[in-house]
Amino acid sequence: MKRTSRTIAVLVGVGGLLGSASGTASADVGSGRYPIHAAPFTSSVCGFDVKATFPTDREYETDSYDASGTLVRATVTGELSIVLTRADTGQSIERNLSGEGTYDFHPDGSFTLSDEGHLLYGLHPGDAPGQPGLYVTSGRTVIEFAATGQRTVTQSSGGTENACTTLG
Repeated sequence: MKRTSRTIAVLVGVGGLLGSASGTASADVGSGRYPIHAAPFTSSVCGFDVKATFPTDREYETDSYDASGTLVRATVTGELSIVLTRADTGQSIERNLSGEGTYDFHPDGSFTLSDEGHLLYGLHPGDAPGQPGLYVTSGRTVIEFAATGQRTVTQSSGGTENACTTLG
């Protein structure tokens, strides 16, 4: 079978979402399941630097490809926790990010993230709705990522915390 390599950023970082938490792996055309690992990153979306580390990192990605070998869906499941530390004060918080996130990739380069569980995402000026920040959610969250990189949160049910405010 043909092998394909790619890097997917798991919900913390897709294409510059925050900084990037990504896993790199190879998968067979058709489908593949493999462990992925979140990479530490620093984000300035809060107006101050926030460093992120992942003390619990046991996630897996399952990929689905169409007949031509094009990636059409990636599902990430498992356990993930994050520690966000404000660089200038040392204040930190730890949050559970475990759950299941499904990325549906569209031919125009855009994609949809549908998450059930816990998620961290970043909003920058121009994203909708809301103001810039690092948001930790629980429940169901759906985010549309345009091919340009703009993010639009189309559904959020459950709790939402702006970690920038918490670390404020």
